Amino acid sequence: MTRPLYPHPNDWTVATLEPDPEGEVIIEAASGSTPPTDDDSCWGGTFPWLTPKEITDAFYGRTAAVTERSLTSTGLKKAGGLCDVGSVLLTKRAPVGIPVLNIIPLAINQGFLCFQCGKRLNPKFLYYWFRGNQRYLDAVANGSTYPEIYPGDLFEFEIALPPRNQQEEIVFILGALDDKIELNSRMNATLDSIANVVFKSWFIDFEPVRAKANGLTPFGMSEATAKLFPDRFKLSPLGDIPEGWHATTWGELVTLEYGKSLSGYGSETGEYPVYGTNGRIGSHTKFLCEHPGIIVGRKGAYRGVHFSNSPFFVIDTAFYVKPKTPVELRWAYYELLRHDINSMDSGSAIPSTSRDDFYSLPVAEPPREIQRRFVELLASCWARQKQNDKESLELVKLRDALLPKLLSGEIRILNEAS
Repeated sequence: MTRPLYPHPNDWTVATLEPDPEGEVIIEAASGSTPPTDDDSCWGGTFPWLTPKEITDAFYGRTAAVTERSLTSTGLKKAGGLCDVGSVLLTKRAPVGIPVLNIIPLAINQGFLCFQCGKRLNPKFLYYWFRGNQRYLDAVANGSTYPEIYPGDLFEFEIALPPRNQQEEIVFILGALDDKIELNSRMNATLDSIANVVFKSWFIDFEPVRAKANGLTPFGMSEATAKLFPDRFKLSPLGDIPEGWHATTWGELVTLEYGKSLSGYGSETGEYPVYGTNGRIGSHTKFLCEHPGIIVGRKGAYRGVHFSNSPFFVIDTAFYVKPKTPVELRWAYYELLRHDINSMDSGSAIPSTSRDDFYSLPVAEPPREIQRRFVELLASCWARQKQNDKESLELVKLRDALLPKLLSGEIRILNEAS
């Protein structure tokens, strides 16, 4: 029994996701596999190998050029070969139903289906079709251990196909929005790199202090800022640190506060971002932390440190940082990025960040004046990041509002070739 999806105009045709004999719509829908993990001849080669755990709901777009693991030619044969550029990958499990446009030749494990499209189906249209029908994909997932989409269920879906030129117009509109969202993301990453360069110079390499110790003026620094830095070091339990800095632990500076359970945060309709163990996962109409701040992953194999530019909510798989003494959270964020949070395992069945381990981490605390100057210097970068985030959020709302209307033909794309 086919599953009902969007209504569609009479001049559109209907097909299924099952490979068809002529290969006009779906040529192939194949899974990958995992080569023997104890066979060293399979691993460490030049062929990227992708798994669903590397994909998140925030991964709206294209496969990364770098994967966690790679295969040799021997491993590639056992994984089922490479997926063609332009194919559409769909996660079958953990997480379920997330599509990815494949932009590089790569191999996949058994947690994906790789769709190769025929001449009647634009791969990007299929990608957006999966996005628009996420709720149906979630509904058919089943399994005793973890939810999984089985091809037999997936092949029952019907897909309404506009003429190929209309498909291209649809993906052009949606793609233009996604391209701008991605551009904003890349710009934010560049701005973050700038902040990291300044942080490393001031707080890791101590370049201003070393310059002054040698009788030099710190490069690219105003006289007022240079005066904040000492011209000598002192011996501490952390080694040589600038004079006037304090060797302490994170437990003396901050506490890790538990997040709270929350429902209804999956969309981007709320005012406040919602964070989980590995980053932003949606938005909501209420916040847990009333100011910008730091989120630290609590549960899961892949936990991270994140910063929110605005008040935010943290669900119960993560912590948020609460200062015990006056401290600039921006400085604290970049300092915390230096630590391997994933190594702080509490020893429970589910990998979890140990608060005791976190609190015992050593840190060289700079004077508050230097922390504040760091924040003032880079304030314009973070303001631009916040503006980009706000713009991207509006673009996401527009894209998600257009998506079902374009896929159903409620909004028709007409041109001279139609």
